[in-house]
Amino acid sequence: MIEQDCSWPIAFKKGMLVVIPDSSGGCEGAQKPMRTVLVTGGAGYIGSVATEVLVAAGHEVVAFDNLQQGHAAAVHPRARLVVGDLAQPAAIDAAIKEFRPEAVMHF
Repeated sequence: MIEQDCSWPIAFKKGMLVVIPDSSGGCEGAQKPMRTVLVTGGAGYIGSVATEVLVAAGHEVVAFDNLQQGHAAAVHPRARLVVGDLAQPAAIDAAIKEFRPEAVMHF
């Protein structure tokens, strides 16, 4: 599990989700712009890894998953798990209204 309390930017580099360290070379003085990110498929393999990276970067993460192929235990302990199905618009609408994410990542 990634352990880091810095709020460094997240980016895709060569097809991988990575944390970009700040120019100071460390966490001291790093700002924490706590953003809420909704990760659909957040209990699956790729979604749970993305959630881990986002939490490590200081973001609040909501993992939305129907748990048909994902596992609740795969969700980072500091992330919120919402069990719901994207095939049910009311479920995703309720999650968006409750958590008001600034970004959505779909896996």
